[in-house]
Amino acid sequence: MNSLESATQSAGARLIKRLAIMRRISQRSDWIERVIFSPASEEAAYKLKGWMDASGMETFNDPLTNVYGQKSFSKEGTEAPRIHLGSHYDTVVNAGAFDGILGVLIGIAVVEA
Repeated sequence: MNSLESATQSAGARLIKRLAIMRRISQRSDWIERVIFSPASEEAAYKLKGWMDASGMETFNDPLTNVYGQKSFSKEGTEAPRIHLGSHYDTVVNAGAFDGILGVLIGIAVVEA
């Protein structure tokens, strides 16, 4: 296995682990539910912010509990073009495991790559 394959496997395993963690953060035990301003939503925001911080992003929250992460990249002394990715980590009632959160976690994975 070459280094790219190894890195890809590692990133994939990390993503699957994080999805499993987020799936357990729910207001209910019988399905996934994270309604805005709920304790589950606050816990999810805290967890996401931690992963963003660990990836080197600058993070902040707004009054609506949205979590933002940004990281500047440069190449040869010039600022690189920006990429904006977004999604949501709250859910609909009886949500699927990927409802919104997959997009957030993919964004973190892109920065980590």
